[in-house]
Amino acid sequence: MDTKYVVITPVRDEELYLPLAIESMLRQTIRPQQWIIVNDGSKDSTGSIIEQAAQQHSWIQAVHRKDRGFRKWGAGIIESIL
Repeated sequence: MDTKYVVITPVRDEELYLPLAIESMLRQTIRPQQWIIVNDGSKDSTGSIIEQAAQQHSWIQAVHRKDRGFRKWGAGIIESIL
């Protein structure tokens, strides 16, 4: 059986933990067909970390949203991927 899946990860100001998440995903036995990492207006280096990963791995896609000044849980997460 050929398992295919997509992962969408919204992030904001995660420069300390995003590299660990990327490393974890790279070590998975069955990687996703696509991993969309949505930068939800980060003020730190999260955006550049995502861009670097996307340049190195064709199955990682970076999406960048404008900073609205705060993290918005629930509906904000949904908005970040639309």
